[in-house]
Amino acid sequence: MEGSARANLDSKSHPEVSSLSKIVPLNPDFVSNRVKQILAVGGGKGGVGKSFLASSLAISLARMGNSVIAIDLDLGGANLHTVLGLDHPRKSLNDYLMGHVPHLRDCVVQSGIPHLSLISGSQNAVHFLAEKKNHFLETVRTLNADYLVFDLGAGMNDYTLDFFILSD
Repeated sequence: MEGSARANLDSKSHPEVSSLSKIVPLNPDFVSNRVKQILAVGGGKGGVGKSFLASSLAISLARMGNSVIAIDLDLGGANLHTVLGLDHPRKSLNDYLMGHVPHLRDCVVQSGIPHLSLISGSQNAVHFLAEKKNHFLETVRTLNADYLVFDLGAGMNDYTLDFFILSD
């Protein structure tokens, strides 16, 4: 949000501004890693707007000048690329997990929105092997971004819970 527009908003007339400012500050505990903060959007039911909320959060952070990578972690039902108005990228998280690309950063594509990139998920069911999941959990913080925004799938499987635990 532009500085002048932010000055016109106050927490009394717009309580969402006050609550958003509480979750957005950079976390100083992660200065040794490039990613400053990971935000996860998830829930137990499909079709309630998780991808819309994740994309809106990512776009807002990017418009504030932050480097943001949105990651679609809805394994088997990826749609974040569609919400952002993109065709399904040629390289996705599935390509990394299957070993078709050597580095997670090879799956990062530009969204067309300044400062916002995307790692698209798979539209086919993907099963993380334990070693791949652990490597992903270690590697994701090395991406070159101020914020990562996870768009998680519906439900509470082990992977979704691990992604929630990784988030700030």
